[in-house]
Amino acid sequence: MLAKPNISFTEAKALSKGIETPFLVVSKKKIEENYTRLNLALKKRVGLFYAVKANPIIEIIEIIKNIGGGFEVSSIEEFRLVMDLNISSDKIFYSTPVKKKSEISYFCKQGIDLFVFDNEAEIEKIAQCAPKSQVMLRIQTKGNNSLINLSFKFGAEPKDALYLLERGKEMGLYPRGLCFHVGSQCFCPQSYIDAIKLCHEIFKVADSRGIHLDLLNIGGGFPIGYRKQVPDIDIFCKPINEALKHYFYSNNVEVVAEPGRFICADAFTLVAKVIGKSIRNNKPWYYMDDGLYGSFSGRVYDKGDYLILTEKDGYKTPSVLAGPTCDSFDVIYKDYDLPNLNIDDLILVPGMGAYTIASASTFNGFKRAKILVVD
Repeated sequence: MLAKPNISFTEAKALSKGIETPFLVVSKKKIEENYTRLNLALKKRVGLFYAVKANPIIEIIEIIKNIGGGFEVSSIEEFRLVMDLNISSDKIFYSTPVKKKSEISYFCKQGIDLFVFDNEAEIEKIAQCAPKSQVMLRIQTKGNNSLINLSFKFGAEPKDALYLLERGKEMGLYPRGLCFHVGSQCFCPQSYIDAIKLCHEIFKVADSRGIHLDLLNIGGGFPIGYRKQVPDIDIFCKPINEALKHYFYSNNVEVVAEPGRFICADAFTLVAKVIGKSIRNNKPWYYMDDGLYGSFSGRVYDKGDYLILTEKDGYKTPSVLAGPTCDSFDVIYKDYDLPNLNIDDLILVPGMGAYTIASASTFNGFKRAKILVVD
């Protein structure tokens, strides 16, 4: 399935008469629908903790809160953002594997008693700043089937898992379980299955050494379609469910996940405008009022590849699509097939909810896209 715009060109034109572009149209219903679809696809047996980093706007957090979901946070500011809505600390999972001592102390004082680690130095910090806390060990995965390999930076090598778990116990901590992340925008469920099998083996070895684990975090990575088709989430999750049932559910292990992109990405559509055009080196250039320093920051940080929609028909030619800033780096696409566009033509870009406005800036004095919540 590919992400679809949640607004028509007719509706976008009407809105743009009173609201200056660029703006992002957000569908509350789509966020609720995505959460429910993933929950059902995982047979309601996996606790879902929305990854706030994907998109931290209050509206999403309120929706997830109202339907009973939890939240994965990676910083004090994300934690405060969630807590400002009176969300219970047991609905919050603090997942950062490497932290400042001051951050560990802060979270401990706020009632968070479960911390993630992936190295021995982190164990020592947690034992010092949050003694007797529960801990989870993050395990490295291959990340071969994902757009972004999130084990490049974090995750202990499996061969070191037992030593690190025993070291945590020796330091007075309580090892609760394992976590992994197969990578952002994962295209193949086999990555989850391999990681689940690996964690099962580590659970067994740990149990034989007197460390009884009962919590597994399978991370995020559930894909959505941008310009490339991905399987329906029910089909994608079927073999994951089978692996969890075979290796963990029979042993009364609690399983949680941290979806971000899947929850929010296709609930957002960007409405932008062509503000300039030119022919440079025999190629059409179109300048938009949003770019890499704004909503298209996902092109830089998330390897995002977005669908650009126009109302124009006719022959399409490889064109350059650039943002509004004075920086020559601010080029969104160098060879995107587009029809002939004119100044003030509107452009719709679906699938703009994840890792876009979360990393957008006000570089060069250009404001971030406004947020418009519908339904």
